[in-house]
Amino acid sequence: MTETPPTIYDNSFTNGHYIGVVLYVPVGCLNIYQDAENWSNFWDIREFDTIGICDVKTENKNATTVYDLNGRVVETPTKGNVYIKNGKKVRF
Repeated sequence: MTETPPTIYDNSFTNGHYIGVVLYVPVGCLNIYQDAENWSNFWDIREFDTIGICDVKTENKNATTVYDLNGRVVETPTKGNVYIKNGKKVRF
């Protein structure tokens, strides 16, 4: 998500999206999205911190170790959660 709301059109989302989906925007950008054309249709707009884990490296490039977003090893990943595998964020 960008600090400047991208242009979207009236038919980009359905009423179900506007009502039932949380729109996460970068910290400090809440008012910008609340005032932006078509983005303002979302009922639930929340800020989130975009700082996270990037460029995770392992000594073994074939490693299949899975980590949570705090860098802890996960023995049994849960479906639907986001993890880090092979240095990239993945959803199981």
